[in-house]
Amino acid sequence: LNALVQEVMQGQAEDLVRRRVRLLKRLAPDIPALLLDSEKMRQVLNNVVGYALQSVPSGGRVRVGLLDGSILNVGSASQLQILEHDARAQRTRLQLAYGHMRASVVRLSQPGASFQVRSPVAVAGVVGTRFFMRSLPDFDEVLSLDGVVRVNNADPAVAGEVLLQAGEFTRVVRGMAPTPPAPATPEQKREAEEETEIPAGPLEWSRVEISWPPAGCGQGTHLLL
Repeated sequence: LNALVQEVMQGQAEDLVRRRVRLLKRLAPDIPALLLDSEKMRQVLNNVVGYALQSVPSGGRVRVGLLDGSILNVGSASQLQILEHDARAQRTRLQLAYGHMRASVVRLSQPGASFQVRSPVAVAGVVGTRFFMRSLPDFDEVLSLDGVVRVNNADPAVAGEVLLQAGEFTRVVRGMAPTPPAPATPEQKREAEEETEIPAGPLEWSRVEISWPPAGCGQGTHLLL
């Protein structure tokens, strides 16, 4: 079921960006194996998301809680795809097609663990930190808010890598190595938080819950949109 949810969310990505809608998605790791009609379930999920999108105003941001405890805050006019997330092995690969995101990543402790965010221009890897990434057509900016972030160009033919300490940032231009780490200004830090923060005040939510398996078949799992 989680794989179907991911597939439906990916298919709705463009509509979410166009409507500028904030989506909160929670996936549970303990859904039991069940025999499903995947086409009918896919249609149900598409209908649920479609009705939710029709009932909320345009504009918003996304906060995604990953199964390993990491939190992703994605700003408006952005597209983020979860390519891989194995909570037990602590392996995560994300694709930021455009826009900006802020991540709070749990510390990696498993052998071979990795947490990587790739854009068309840059690649950022962390081992447990908070960082901000902005992807624009010709360059990216990466800012370490806490901990260490490893940054290099997305093109493997471009040599060069930098390690950002807390409070440092780098810019990666298409076809060039990252600029040397430099102290971020207070304004840069403030923008990184504000552009991806979920407001604490009154919000307009469209809430839809999918409980699975049905009553009487075991413990329910909820998807909140």
